[in-house]
Amino acid sequence: MSAQEQQPQPVGLEWRQRRAVLVILLLGAQPVLSLAYLLGMRWYWLPPSFVAPVLLGILPLVAGAVAVGLLRQGGQRMRIAATAVFLVCAAELGWSVLVAAMVGFAMALRSG
Repeated sequence: MSAQEQQPQPVGLEWRQRRAVLVILLLGAQPVLSLAYLLGMRWYWLPPSFVAPVLLGILPLVAGAVAVGLLRQGGQRMRIAATAVFLVCAAELGWSVLVAAMVGFAMALRSG
């Protein structure tokens, strides 16, 4: 075995990788879940409610909070990745507002 194979990986690196995967999952889940909710409303088996857009809007906020923790411990590449995460979080928060507007429109149509 060479000297490189015998050196263990730092524990912090594994922790950061887990956090990065969590951020990716949180950012990927929000659009899929909101589209599923909108399709469910469209087919009339889910009632329109503002609870779903608010709960879905929490996912990018949590992802941004986790990214802040990663930003403090990383180098230049981590800063670039965190900036990209923050931009995606802002876009997903805008999407949540749009979903809430669609829910409000659906509620107005149902009330007559």
